[in-house]
Amino acid sequence: VYKQLALVWGVTPYYFSKISNNKEAYEYILKKLKSEQHIKKDDKIVLVTGTHPGRAGHTNSISVTRVGEES
Repeated sequence: VYKQLALVWGVTPYYFSKISNNKEAYEYILKKLKSEQHIKKDDKIVLVTGTHPGRAGHTNSISVTRVGEES
């Protein structure tokens, strides 16, 4: 799936270790992408999350946010 996303959707997927909750995952990946200068303030990003992080078939939330406006 990781490589298919890049080919089909034109996105750059990032793999990171399993994290127990969506808030923790979101904070971790934002910090990582900012530190590697892949994103900057005012960039738009798409967040895909689910009710049971790390379990297939539970993706039920997609949101678009602007970097710097996240809560």
